[in-house]
Amino acid sequence: MTIEIESLISEDTLESMRNDIEEASFNEVFFVGKVESGICVSAIPLARGNRAAVPSINQMTCYGDIVLHNHPSGDLTPSGADLTIAADLAAKGVGFFIINNEADNIYVVTGPFAEREFLPLEDREMAAILGTGGRISIHLPDYEFRQEQVEMAKEAALAFNNNRIALIEAGTGVGKSLAYLVPSVLWATRNRDRVVVSTNNINLQEQLIGKDIPFLEDALGFGFKYVLVKGRRNYVCLRKAKEIAGEPELFDVHGEIAAILKWTKKTSDGSLSDLGFTPKAETWEQIASEADTCLRLRCACHTECFLNRARRDAASADLLIVNHHLLFADLAVKSVKGSFDEVAVLPPYKRLIIDEAHHIERVATEHFGEVVTNGGFVRQFGRLVSVRDPRKGLLPFVAGKVRRLRIAPGDLPGRIEGVVAEQVRECSTSVVSTFQMLSYFFGGLGGGVEPVLKMRLDERIRGMDGWQELSSEVRECMDRVAGLLRELKRLSADMSTLAEGDETAERDLHPKIVEIKAITGRLYCLLSALEGILFGDGGEAVRWVRLEKPCSGGRCRLSLHLSPIDIGSALGDTLYRNIDTIVMTSATLAVRRNFSCIEERIGLSELPPERRSRKLLDSPFNYMTQVTLAVATDLPEPTDSAFCSVVSGLLPRLIGASGGGTLLLFTSYQLMDMVYGAVQGKAKAMGCSLLKQGTAPRHLLLERFRRDATSVLFGTDSFWDGVDVPGEALRHVVITRLPFDVPDDPVVQSRQEEIEKKGGNPFMDYLLPNAVIKFRQGFGRLIRRKSDSGLVTVLDRRIVTRRYGRVFMDSLPVCPVIREPFQNLTPKVKALVGESMVCDNVNEHA
Repeated sequence: MTIEIESLISEDTLESMRNDIEEASFNEVFFVGKVESGICVSAIPLARGNRAAVPSINQMTCYGDIVLHNHPSGDLTPSGADLTIAADLAAKGVGFFIINNEADNIYVVTGPFAEREFLPLEDREMAAILGTGGRISIHLPDYEFRQEQVEMAKEAALAFNNNRIALIEAGTGVGKSLAYLVPSVLWATRNRDRVVVSTNNINLQEQLIGKDIPFLEDALGFGFKYVLVKGRRNYVCLRKAKEIAGEPELFDVHGEIAAILKWTKKTSDGSLSDLGFTPKAETWEQIASEADTCLRLRCACHTECFLNRARRDAASADLLIVNHHLLFADLAVKSVKGSFDEVAVLPPYKRLIIDEAHHIERVATEHFGEVVTNGGFVRQFGRLVSVRDPRKGLLPFVAGKVRRLRIAPGDLPGRIEGVVAEQVRECSTSVVSTFQMLSYFFGGLGGGVEPVLKMRLDERIRGMDGWQELSSEVRECMDRVAGLLRELKRLSADMSTLAEGDETAERDLHPKIVEIKAITGRLYCLLSALEGILFGDGGEAVRWVRLEKPCSGGRCRLSLHLSPIDIGSALGDTLYRNIDTIVMTSATLAVRRNFSCIEERIGLSELPPERRSRKLLDSPFNYMTQVTLAVATDLPEPTDSAFCSVVSGLLPRLIGASGGGTLLLFTSYQLMDMVYGAVQGKAKAMGCSLLKQGTAPRHLLLERFRRDATSVLFGTDSFWDGVDVPGEALRHVVITRLPFDVPDDPVVQSRQEEIEKKGGNPFMDYLLPNAVIKFRQGFGRLIRRKSDSGLVTVLDRRIVTRRYGRVFMDSLPVCPVIREPFQNLTPKVKALVGESMVCDNVNEHA
């Protein structure tokens, strides 16, 4: 019976497959296709072979997929190997098609499988594994039953069974990692339906991969595959490495590059984490894998490619561990493609766990926005022509290739090395000069001593003296870059024409054509974003400027931003609409035990009630006996001009009373620096060693803090969460002020205005909930284990004098509270941190 190929494969997919087969020089190519309503709507080429054979890729498929491959001979009769592969695939619920090179004829070995029925998870399974006498208790020597952990696992299981989005707040000590891993592993292995677990910080990823998941695998008694997924740019590109090694005279082969080239010959996975040192960004960029310069099936290194190997591992895994940035990068790529059933950064998935979910709004804002910097342009120019040596770089390399091929009419190499290279240098100089002028202009508008200045780019700014003149300079620079882009586009076309019909020229020039097109595309995107930020108007976004002042000398670093005001609709279009199950969890999601604020902020409130669920699980720790909250009642309010000087004068006494083991949390660099300066000279006499954010990488500071129980750690924004220091090393947390967002932050301003337009209260609906969540994170740094105890001191009296302070207090675990003038606090701090003490009152909601 004749089957019309269009009845099984969409026309767009057929055209894409024809192009991929041509790219593979009409050899065999294996595709994995996604099926919707019985039609293959996408096909991704994942392996190639010669005219007789191709590697089997059956481990990279999921139930309902189709594996397709071409027979270059045109004879579509399945071979013995075809039938063996088809049988293996059929056992997994995967169909198998054979087509010809023209993709206009088809042989169906096994057809698409009907939509499958998923096997649900049961509550009793969660209890049997996590409860007393269960698999976990048998394998965990210090096991303690936690009902909250079982309840969380049940809630996650319901989300899997019913395609829900679940918000689960699980207090510190619940054991949320195992609570979501157990249902995730059971679902993935039982239904052959992979689950993605996304975290915000690398410490949690390392805990999952190195500790929690291996333990769970051992406890469950059966194997499953889990993979830590890294972004593409974490991997070295072997093609680039071989080109640089082959012609070092045309590239900047200095110390770091030379070391990387040597490392490529011995590395096991080809990723940055295996390198042994951290190269400069511009160094790694020369040799890193990139989506828009990848030759895919036409690459001579395709089979040995480290990224391809990693993707094959990910495609066959039950559990993928990623970070939030990688998750949103994948969502962005799939959104642009218009398909969530294709491989992008991650293979297709329908089940997602988001740990540390209180970061979602911030990360989504970054990924759905635009950022333009001077360095973004200059790095691309530097790849075309080296800044260090104009005889090196992509353009000189291309000119040399063309010259040796002896196929160019006229003097194309001379044009490349002359006209085009000169345009690149002029554009680079112009962009640097333009960004310097922008820095001077915006720097002149901001005062204060904070190292980072942020301001909205609005009509007020555009109406100021000097803006029109500056705008003319910027547009002149942009015109110059646009001219270079036109020249690069012509150069790509000329090189493509040269390579036509000449196999050697095509092989040598095609990779360079791809790279030139990639750089052209990147510069075009930067130029378009620059236009939209500096001169655009309207839309659901805020345009703003960030200027980072140097600590000592040097130039200011300017970045131009466009950020969405409301990310709820973007999350709805990319995340909620395309992922069946999403479990969002954190120790801090609710305000006064209510989820409505976060639901509103991330767009969950727009979903039908049956699609979402909420669960609040308290910490099993006994905060009444483990922690005391102390509030200084007589200090100036943070809005008072005297606050900084008073606090910097008094804090040394508080630190001395603690004797170290103290984490000081600030909301501004100014106050942190003032206090550090006041304490620095007295630290030795107090028996304390001081550590300050910015003096060393974050992970090194935390490691030193853990090792030295006499140390005091000064931190701002990034230290309010993700700090896990159990035991005596951290026994006192000092919160200098309530962590309200900076009121003149451009994104904060715009979101407040939007809330006001809709009739809401910006303070109560946005500023206060955000501050409460961050305050809860800071408070949560103290008690990390059942054996921990200590003190949290708040120097912002508004928590007990303002009406909204009750919201902060009601959002904390019930614990003893000391309200005293500062001079009465220091002896109590000394007694409490050093020895047990009975507090004089307890917060009212106890």
